Amino acid sequence: MYGIRFDTGAQARLVVITRGSCWLAAADLPQPVSLTAGDCLIAKAETRFALQDALGRWLVPCDRILSRITGRTEATAC
Repeated sequence: MYGIRFDTGAQARLVVITRGSCWLAAADLPQPVSLTAGDCLIAKAETRFALQDALGRWLVPCDRILSRITGRTEATAC
C-alpha cells in the first residue's frame, strides 16, 4: 500500500511506470488517471501530483522516502 506526493519545484519531472499500476491524481486533472507499466508522463515545473496504488491513500512526501534510502537508487530528486 502506498501513496506518494510529488512537488516538481522549479524543474519538470519525467515519470515512467516500469511495472504494476497506480493512480495519478492532481488538482489540474478533472479525475484521477489509471497508469500501467509502460506509461510515462512529464510534469511541468511547479506541479504537485500524487501516485498511489488505490485512491484515497494517505500521502507521504517523496523527499521523505528518498531520504531513507541507503545505497544506490535510480531516483535522484522529487
